[in-house]
Amino acid sequence: DIHVGGDTGNDRPAVMEAVNQHPDFVILSGDMVFSLGYNQTEWNTLWCETLMPLRNANIPIYPVIGNHDSPFPGSNEILVEDMPLWSKIPWGIDIGKGWYSFIIGNIEFVMIENNYRHTWNCEGYDAYGYVEEQRNFTESALSESPRWLFLVSHKGAYWNTTTYPDSSSDTMFSIHDDDYRCNQKIFDEWLDKYQIDMFISGHNHFGDNFFKNGTMYSHVPAAYDVHFKSEYVEAWQQGKFGMYDVYESNEQYPKYPEGYIKIRQINFDGQILNEDVFGKNPEFIHE
Repeated sequence: DIHVGGDTGNDRPAVMEAVNQHPDFVILSGDMVFSLGYNQTEWNTLWCETLMPLRNANIPIYPVIGNHDSPFPGSNEILVEDMPLWSKIPWGIDIGKGWYSFIIGNIEFVMIENNYRHTWNCEGYDAYGYVEEQRNFTESALSESPRWLFLVSHKGAYWNTTTYPDSSSDTMFSIHDDDYRCNQKIFDEWLDKYQIDMFISGHNHFGDNFFKNGTMYSHVPAAYDVHFKSEYVEAWQQGKFGMYDVYESNEQYPKYPEGYIKIRQINFDGQILNEDVFGKNPEFIHE
């Protein structure tokens, strides 16, 4: 979540540090701009300035639509035929209405849009057919994955109440928030049907990783300008990003016969803030 513009400004030193890590690609986990997606200047700045280090390094960028990035389409504010500003960015891949998939090596990434009632609603409201359209697309993609399967959304599948216990009543996956109850209902259905190795999501800015019921969950951190003042976040914690390395079994980690994923949280000056290693199912070992 980089929130270009508004009170957080435009400078994102984490982007340059991400380039220094030489990734194969970058996923933007949503909330790419600050002002709810209606500010053309913010989108121009995002593409022409903030993401320029990635573009200059020829690193592919795969976006997820966040709740700050404007609804599409059919909301009360926007006519069906109107296009949001994010759809006009030359991403390099067709992201359609905000849900799409891509495969790199033996990993499939299924990207979904789960921010607005017109595309993601558990109460049966589907005036434009987008709920059914997205779910049909997603289930088709989930059913044809290669060895590894990652599901990516802006709002997470669950809230990690191990880290934030006040957010839950009695279970790890309970939260008094309609968005999360809706996501949990739909994602639980998919967990029963498909072998999903990891959910990656933004929105909360937690930067935490956890494991539950055979699947890894990773909330990406926020990549704010390090000069942005916050009573909750110290400067060294800002400008972070998550780095995901996927391995088959090797001599370094022989106890992971099915392969493993190493997740690191790295800040704007290259400091590794934490590291987690998760073994691929069905055998789970975590350190």
